[in-house]
Amino acid sequence: METESLKQPYSLEAEQSLLGSVIIDPPSMNEIVSAVQPKYFFLPLHRMIFSCLMAMFETARPIDAVTLLDEMKKSPEYDDSAGRQYILQLADSVPTSRHIKSYAKIVRDKYYLRTLIDVSGQTIEEASDAASDAETVIDAAEQRIMNIRGGRSSELKPIREIIGQTMDYLGKISGDDKSEFLGIPTGFSTLDNVLTGLHRSDMIIVAARPGIGKSSFAMNVAQNVAKQNKAVVVFSLEMSADQLITRMLSTEALIDNKKLRSGEFKNDDWSRIVAAVSALYNIPMYIDDSADITVPEMKAKLRRVKNLGLVIVDYLQLMTGTRRTDSRVNEVAEITRGLKIMAKELNVPLIALSQMSRDVDKRKGENSTPVLSDLRESGSIEQDADIVIFLHPENAHLSPEERPESIDMKVLVEKNRHGERAALRFKYVGKYTKFTPVTEIYTGDEPY
Repeated sequence: METESLKQPYSLEAEQSLLGSVIIDPPSMNEIVSAVQPKYFFLPLHRMIFSCLMAMFETARPIDAVTLLDEMKKSPEYDDSAGRQYILQLADSVPTSRHIKSYAKIVRDKYYLRTLIDVSGQTIEEASDAASDAETVIDAAEQRIMNIRGGRSSELKPIREIIGQTMDYLGKISGDDKSEFLGIPTGFSTLDNVLTGLHRSDMIIVAARPGIGKSSFAMNVAQNVAKQNKAVVVFSLEMSADQLITRMLSTEALIDNKKLRSGEFKNDDWSRIVAAVSALYNIPMYIDDSADITVPEMKAKLRRVKNLGLVIVDYLQLMTGTRRTDSRVNEVAEITRGLKIMAKELNVPLIALSQMSRDVDKRKGENSTPVLSDLRESGSIEQDADIVIFLHPENAHLSPEERPESIDMKVLVEKNRHGERAALRFKYVGKYTKFTPVTEIYTGDEPY
């Protein structure tokens, strides 16, 4: 089906009334400037007129029929024979600007419908291709529809528009309600000082050798974020949902994880468990313990979550790609790139846990400190990550059985796209699966 053969919905009257309202009442632009873009107009002349009105409004120039005509003449698309008379007609056709928001909604809705027709045509064309992969076509269709809902655009943006958005953001993060616009706190004060919270669209890698506590670290952060009434989704490819909940109860109630597995409780344990359940029962956290899940499947589930604040993937090397490849390195590259794109599209921070190679175990003394090349299949992970955090116990040479109950843990921010590297000191109590920051901190480029 050719989309050109379908009737393109638009409202000539709504487009004319919106433009006329701004001409006769320039301050009314304040009511619709954030809701309407030039591309929403169906007629090219209307797109050009609104673009000129926006340029004049942004630079605080006076707007009327005469000044608008002068601005339009600067455009190579301007036709003097039609433009002059048409501007006067627009100004005369609208008695009041009182209903400008209603005009704007009609113009925007018609644009959405036209875009949906185009998206549907692309989907039909892709689905009709015998070589197409169904999962890929579905994911692409969902993404296009989400882009319509979100009003996102892949078009080029002039720098003045981006600067305006940036200045607006800077004003918000420096205001009295700055906490609403900064990164989401992890709940660990020293880490938040370095990262300034978890920022939207960032992919954060937390890496460690097996048994060091990376899942516990991620779940501690998950609990802290969910308690801020931000929805958290955990994709656990290694542990079951029951195991994760048991760990969360252990952390919250400060009860030995072994007791929660064996049922050997003391007199006051039940009251602490009930208090922990009460604290966790209504937090907005969701767990998916599918053992085999792809990035497109994650994305489809996440799109349905409201007020999404954080995504956790535990862990990276257990994921599978959507394309067949003989190289695990290439498969991991596809996965990490997909996760990064997903974080950006959903505008949410994403923490992905990762294994480190055995090379770090072979090194002794100061050389045992992890480096970026210790990430398994490290090339793509290091490249796509915005932040890389290593968990490194002070007594790394000891086996898990030999380590003390409370472990001195270094939390190393080895890569930080937004700031400096840092070495943070934490205490990790394995029986409670709980991390606690210690105030000592080292930052900068010096060796840790």
